[in-house]
Amino acid sequence: MVDAICSDTASVEYEFQFQHIIDIPETKHEDLCIYRVPPNLRQVNPKAYTPQLISIGPFHHGKPEFKAMETQKKRYYREFQKRIKSDSSFGKFKNYIGEKDIRECYADKIILSNNEFADMIELDAVFIMEFFFRLKEKKEKDQHKDDYVLSTPWLVEGICLDLILLENQLPIKVLNKLYTFLDEEECSTFLDLAYKCDLFQPPNMQISETTKAVKHLTDLLRCFYIPTNFNLTDFSPDNPDDNDNDILYSATKLRDSGISFKAVQGRYLLDVNFEDHCYLYWLLSWLTRDKIAKARLEIPKLIIEDGTECKFRNLIAFEQCHYPYDQFYICDYVSFIDGLIETKEDVDFLLEKKIFANYLGSNDAVEKMVNSLCRELVISSRCYKTSIRQLNAHYDNTFNHTMATLRSVYFKDLWRASSTTVGLAVLAFTFVNFFQAILK
Repeated sequence: MVDAICSDTASVEYEFQFQHIIDIPETKHEDLCIYRVPPNLRQVNPKAYTPQLISIGPFHHGKPEFKAMETQKKRYYREFQKRIKSDSSFGKFKNYIGEKDIRECYADKIILSNNEFADMIELDAVFIMEFFFRLKEKKEKDQHKDDYVLSTPWLVEGICLDLILLENQLPIKVLNKLYTFLDEEECSTFLDLAYKCDLFQPPNMQISETTKAVKHLTDLLRCFYIPTNFNLTDFSPDNPDDNDNDILYSATKLRDSGISFKAVQGRYLLDVNFEDHCYLYWLLSWLTRDKIAKARLEIPKLIIEDGTECKFRNLIAFEQCHYPYDQFYICDYVSFIDGLIETKEDVDFLLEKKIFANYLGSNDAVEKMVNSLCRELVISSRCYKTSIRQLNAHYDNTFNHTMATLRSVYFKDLWRASSTTVGLAVLAFTFVNFFQAILK
């Protein structure tokens, strides 16, 4: 009996290990862009990488929990046929996706026949296209009120979250090809359609040349976070100083050294900026109540909600699998934010400054989520190296701490500054009278 239990346990452990083996080909195909999440990242939070409502692509295809959504895919397929230019379009599209280079986009070997693979890709592509069209039409024309999926907010939210998972992707070229068979004039490309749905991009962000080269929806979300003119810090592998990982001081420590924090809107998420002005600006800030500061760290507002961890984890996994070491933009951003948070007091301070918008209901949950994102993470420490070194240099300057203390204790607001000024004037008047009395 014991041997049987041990045998079962061993088989379960072997099956678990087998499921997480990553295929390592001899060479990397130029079209490869959809990967299995590395085991070291998955084990931190497996749910963040696993679709909950719908399966897209071959990695989770055929699982029984997605059977209901397979029926919905077929409904959308029938409705989508009304949008195509001719009946022969689907035949041409299936011939396109049956080509070998579509399979080359996936890191794992796909154990499906050519017909099965083409049918799966076609059904999934049509679902995504019809889903996006319906979201756009509901937003602009208030249509599809009888659509159960669109009239159920948690379903829409859950599907949108599943559509950005790294293991749940279709190559963007498949969606672009399908779009060419449509009789559609409002949107010129599939990316225009995705942009008008307001699902993946922050407000005021535009489709750039970099965005047009995306590989899939996970990559699209990543592009909407990165500024178009994003420049890496000067980095020289021959310089020993550049190879050191600079550790950022926490937000409250930086605050105590006189650094002002400001949440900004209308910027790309990764567009963090640090400015260190002369002391004339610092003196003026006493009168303008922090509108002007000697040292200011500007950080785009980060909305933290239920899907935030899932989005960042999949973006991180994609960067670690696909992009070279010097383009770990999301990884470095997460590392930068993690460096600002050391204790719960740091989270409270960042929330007070509106740099974080917390929809998780607990500040402890924010601290736990942000700190866990950097577990098992490879970072380049290049994107914010200059800013980190400037911030740390400002903190290490004792004079900055002294001036920050004077400001926070004696010049915190107009009334306290007035009292301090009057006190200094009285003290100076007393000294003058004292010395005059001695001289007489």
